[in-house]
Amino acid sequence: MLRSHVILAVFKRNLMSYFSSVLGYLFIVVFVVAGAIFAFDAQFFTNNQANLDRLSIEFPLLLLFIIPAITMSTWADEKKLGTDELLFTLPASDVEILLGKYLSVLTVYAVALLFSITHLFVLGYYADPDWGLLFATFVGYFVAGAALVSAGMFASVLTSSPTVAFVLGAVICSIPVGIGQVAPNNELIRDLSVTEQFRDFGLGMIPLSSLLYFGSLTVLMLYLNIIMISKRHWSSGRRGSDMGIQFSVRAAALAVTLISLNVVVAKSGEVFDLRWDLTAENIYTLSDTTEEMVDKIDEDNAITIQAFMSPDVPRELVVYRKRLAGLLRQYDRIGGRHVEVRLVNVQEFSEEADEARLAGIQPRRIQSEQGGRFTTQDVYLGVVISSPFDEVVIPFFERGVSIEYELTRSIRTVARQERKTIGVLQTDAKVNGGFDMSSFRSTPEWQIKNELKKQYIVEQVAPDAPIEEGKYDVLLAIMPSSLTQPQMQNLVAYVSRGNPVLVMDDPMTWYDGGQTAPRQPKPSPGGGGMFNQQRQQAPPKADGGSAKSLMDALGIDWRHDQVVWDQTGQSLHPVFAELVPEEFVFISPKSGNQFAFSPKSEITSGLQEILLVLGGSLATLKSREDDLKFQPLLRTGKKSGRLNWDEFTQPSFPFGGIGINPDPVRVLDEDFYTVAIQITSKDKKENEGIDAIFIADVDMISNQLFRITQGKEYDLQLDNVKFLLNCVDVLAGDDSYVELRKKRAVHRTLTEVQERTDEFREKRQEADEAAKKEADKELDQRKKSLAKKVEEIEKNENLTPQDKAQQIEIARREEQRKLDVAKAIIERKKEQTERQNKDREQQQIRAVEEDIRIYATILPPILPFLLGVFVLLARLNAERREIEPSRRVGG
Repeated sequence: MLRSHVILAVFKRNLMSYFSSVLGYLFIVVFVVAGAIFAFDAQFFTNNQANLDRLSIEFPLLLLFIIPAITMSTWADEKKLGTDELLFTLPASDVEILLGKYLSVLTVYAVALLFSITHLFVLGYYADPDWGLLFATFVGYFVAGAALVSAGMFASVLTSSPTVAFVLGAVICSIPVGIGQVAPNNELIRDLSVTEQFRDFGLGMIPLSSLLYFGSLTVLMLYLNIIMISKRHWSSGRRGSDMGIQFSVRAAALAVTLISLNVVVAKSGEVFDLRWDLTAENIYTLSDTTEEMVDKIDEDNAITIQAFMSPDVPRELVVYRKRLAGLLRQYDRIGGRHVEVRLVNVQEFSEEADEARLAGIQPRRIQSEQGGRFTTQDVYLGVVISSPFDEVVIPFFERGVSIEYELTRSIRTVARQERKTIGVLQTDAKVNGGFDMSSFRSTPEWQIKNELKKQYIVEQVAPDAPIEEGKYDVLLAIMPSSLTQPQMQNLVAYVSRGNPVLVMDDPMTWYDGGQTAPRQPKPSPGGGGMFNQQRQQAPPKADGGSAKSLMDALGIDWRHDQVVWDQTGQSLHPVFAELVPEEFVFISPKSGNQFAFSPKSEITSGLQEILLVLGGSLATLKSREDDLKFQPLLRTGKKSGRLNWDEFTQPSFPFGGIGINPDPVRVLDEDFYTVAIQITSKDKKENEGIDAIFIADVDMISNQLFRITQGKEYDLQLDNVKFLLNCVDVLAGDDSYVELRKKRAVHRTLTEVQERTDEFREKRQEADEAAKKEADKELDQRKKSLAKKVEEIEKNENLTPQDKAQQIEIARREEQRKLDVAKAIIERKKEQTERQNKDREQQQIRAVEEDIRIYATILPPILPFLLGVFVLLARLNAERREIEPSRRVGG
């Protein structure tokens, strides 16, 4: 039976002994200052993430210093001074003495770690960090140190020299810290590493398996301590040798037992390996959809995931690399024997780079700005997911991609789990690709179709014959206004029988310059009539391109020759809005319309922003409101209006066709317009009713917008692709991925630094603009001077016309020469000013970063210094009380 008062007595004795030494405070100061240097290094500011990732990378190495430093005197000093014999003669058991010493050293480490909490004050002042992530990280710091404290004590019990104990402690602690580097490809050995077990804490998670690992390491090392301090009870000679062998076997058996227990828990998936995700957005908690999908993987169809990632990536991709690696660890955990994950760090011109290229992963050249300079870097950030039957290659994770969603549906693809079928109707939009007779070249499939293939079986559907019932879970009809009358009749019949249909049409198609717009005639099926061949006449479009028969069936009014415009983009994205007209419409709650996204629909719930291009508007037919239910999905902002065909188009020269009017007369309607709507029958019967969604824009999923959406170009974070996939999923009756697409992680950047950077940058832009205006003003003055001289010569009546022409030419040449010189000087001056402004901006930014670095380095040692002063004063006061008053100076 352990006696708490005995343990407490040993604890107090050793704790006061440590803090009575100046050397102890010195070790703590070095520890916290080194931690600050690691946490707030240059890469920290490059990454621009409000976390302690930089410290976490170096923390295991930092433990190799602080742990031996605080444990080296635990047993060694006792032996050196001979107090160990006195200690063990006290009425206390070996276990009680050991626990008292362990808790005292652990408290010293906890105090040193507590002083490092100033790192959080710095992050909290200059940013809005994820406090759950930081708490989990510090829990990892503590349990990792707690385990190595027992190892450091074991080193101290082996010698009577504190210096030797320090060296032995560093060597012994380096075994669990660095064992993963011995055989990085061996999963068992890698999992025995402190570094590997600590990773999840750095992601904001507290895993039971890692707690078990650190607890097991602590128990094993404390048991070795017990063996060494109990040697005094062994008999000398042969019996003592036998006892040594016996305890060695026991220690080995305990080690094997603990390792086996850890392996069982780690490989049990979620049966025993619980974990708590403390991040604000539960970033690394896999969704129910993912877990259910992984559970269905057949053992005979095991999945292998190979991730090829550059160890260092530009600032814009740091958070995505970390998230990819963190999520893959969770797939590996819940997958057990069904999923094997391999993370490969790829350096340029290495064997890993060759392996990545052979697997279909090519580096992406990324341009980024660092320190005011633009640099380019080849970055690997791709994944190969394979099974015995299939393989999916994700060559690069774009910034706009949901990583878990991309991984989960790719795993389902290679696992050959049951997938639904999507039919894509063949129209003049050529979503399915094919040969374009007008340009005599092949057109590729739209990227959105390739996106659908990752989740569904996608088939082409010919509209020339009645569409087969029950074959397609959803029919995707893009630009049905281009169908002929017989083709339209087949589509209307299919829609009217209650089959799920997603319809997208567009009054003005931006993706092909308006060639397939409803008001335009169908292209000739035989091409453009080249080589003196007569152009083949194309059949007319159904309903003159208005698709009226389809609109009547759906119960909506769609004007095929009107586009909507909205001024919202000017306030939401002013830089992008300068490049495009107001017919590029941003759908967002920030537009002033809280119902821009329907709050009642799971399709739009969780979306943030969608961009439409030259789209139309929708209204419901009053006559159909009794039998149909209408749910508006997307609506414009209040600062919007509509333009008729003749208002937003103009003839295109010199090759004919149509173009966009760059400056139409826009009249503000101050009304909201519906641009996407879901339509269902209130009383749907078998083979009768409506189950459809109509979107009055096609360009939102065109290849141009797809690229902008996935790559977050122009800093736009668009949900165009997510919205369309949500529509398809809901119509197909499979909404398992809808919730998965909603998961978003907030990028916790250094907000204070970013705000000051933006402020400096704004001032620099203003200074640059002022320099440009000054240069333009001076050039205008030169031009006016030339014009004035020409005018004076023209007014001189004493000159003949020939003399006037000669003098004007001479003046023009002279002024042009002066003008060219002035231009060169002005341009050089302007460039110099811009360069100086940019240098000043970078100096100001670096000054802010230097402030953070200084505060982060100065604050940590203040606390141990104050503690040392407090302990010193307390000791002096205690000593003063023990001195007889008559013996005190001045007493």
